Amino acid sequence: FRSGPPPGANGSTASGGASCRICHGSSAGPGSVQIIGFPTQYLANALYDIDVRVQDSTKFGAGFQISFETTTGTHVGTIIRTDTSGTQFNSGWLNHTSTGVNNSVANWFSMGSAAVYNLSWRAPTSYAGPITAWAVGNAINNDFTLTDDIIYLTSLTADPPTGACCDESMGTCTEDIL
Repeated sequence: FRSGPPPGANGSTASGGASCRICHGSSAGPGSVQIIGFPTQYLANALYDIDVRVQDSTKFGAGFQISFETTTGTHVGTIIRTDTSGTQFNSGWLNHTSTGVNNSVANWFSMGSAAVYNLSWRAPTSYAGPITAWAVGNAINNDFTLTDDIIYLTSLTADPPTGACCDESMGTCTEDIL
């Protein structure tokens, strides 16, 4: 959907594994989706600038969706829209807008057959165990249909720092003060 996918279309735990492939199919392509700037180890309440980059030399634009979740699929931390015209909140997920996709089409070749969506994420104020960033990228052929687009999925997991004491069943962690 040019105006944005339905919530929970990025293959995440919270989405039950559902992704844009439900509508667009599961064709393989030469491109990728990347989450850039997400740490391998997060600090409580730290702010991270994150880019979602969708690249495919055979396509002409792209959309995306991202979420940040605990191992049980609970959305965690705070997503901050830094591109207010190209991105929108969608029930716990952040995804493209029609303006974002139109901008990706206009700038596709000057960006190396890629689109980059910017956001920030603030880690939760207390440690929540491992947190996974889940992203989907839809590399489009720009014909305004669901056919011949390619869906790329990725995820990255950040752990709490060494020495943080976590009870994942309770969803809480504290810094080890011993």
